[in-house]
Amino acid sequence: MTCMKITENENEVLNIFKNINPSILFKPGKRVSTISNNKNIMGVVEFGKLDMPVKAPIYDLYVFLNTMSIVSGGEPDRTDIDFQENLVNIRSGRSKMKYYYANESMITAPPDNIANLGEPIQRVTIDYADFTKMFAAAQTYSLPDICFTAHEGKLNAIVTDKRNSASNVFTIDLGESDKEFCFCVKTENLRIVNSSGRVSNVVASYDVSLYSQKVAKLTANIKKGAEDDVRSLDLFVALEPDSEY
Repeated sequence: MTCMKITENENEVLNIFKNINPSILFKPGKRVSTISNNKNIMGVVEFGKLDMPVKAPIYDLYVFLNTMSIVSGGEPDRTDIDFQENLVNIRSGRSKMKYYYANESMITAPPDNIANLGEPIQRVTIDYADFTKMFAAAQTYSLPDICFTAHEGKLNAIVTDKRNSASNVFTIDLGESDKEFCFCVKTENLRIVNSSGRVSNVVASYDVSLYSQKVAKLTANIKKGAEDDVRSLDLFVALEPDSEY
């Protein structure tokens, strides 16, 4: 029996992943990845301590994470978890639960290797707090699009409705750029970076790389205090087909 615990920081990352795809295929090791069923969003994390001993297909990650909270009485990081060949034993004090794996064929799993995207057209660091502002504006004004634009030397993140010329527009100044482009992403797809609406214990900011293949890569800058639990976190989001460069 190999028991482990899932820390608060690890739990935060797994909650990001459950919003990419409710199902997940854990594989042996510290690297965990997931991909949406539409294959337009992917997440890859390298944990520091969490080390999976076996392959574990979980059909509903939300239910799995919530099970730890149920068993522990609201303190999931105090729960002992034992991944076995066909099931997970979840225990806390006098309470325990057997959680059985799904059939692996039921889960959309990402490739083991990520294609080389080459050099990005633009890199920019965006604070977690600025993403929070973007999503608050999008929700308040029902804005479905977030566009990263470079025009006449100015680099901006714009929250808008591309199909409405009279749309409300929220803008964050991201600095300068010598490029000319407009890369857009659906707000609902990018919202994974802050789906809870709360301050992150793990992520201070994201380095955003924009590629000609119409992909955005968001590399998390991990906060001090969380680095032992989360070594790296990358999110890949498909940009809209009408993005221009």
